[in-house]
Amino acid sequence: MDAPRWTRRLLRVNGVGILGRRQRILAWIGFLALAAHAPLVAWIKPGDSWLLSVTVAAIVAFVIVIDDHERRRSRARAAGEAPSDPPTD
Repeated sequence: MDAPRWTRRLLRVNGVGILGRRQRILAWIGFLALAAHAPLVAWIKPGDSWLLSVTVAAIVAFVIVIDDHERRRSRARAAGEAPSDPPTD
């Protein structure tokens, strides 16, 4: 049985990024688990203990975004296109 199209698109590995396929899948699972965990902890426990889950989820999301950016840059270089980032002098 094949995975749904949206999951294949989400987890595809094209180009060279900072995460491998398995690491990318684990990063998405970790992000979703932490995103679900934070409201649950905020509801169960008084105080700011939920903030740690939100912070770690934000860091994991940032790594996923950077990985996507690096993959797009490597694909653009392989296709001979100009990089999307302006040159820094």
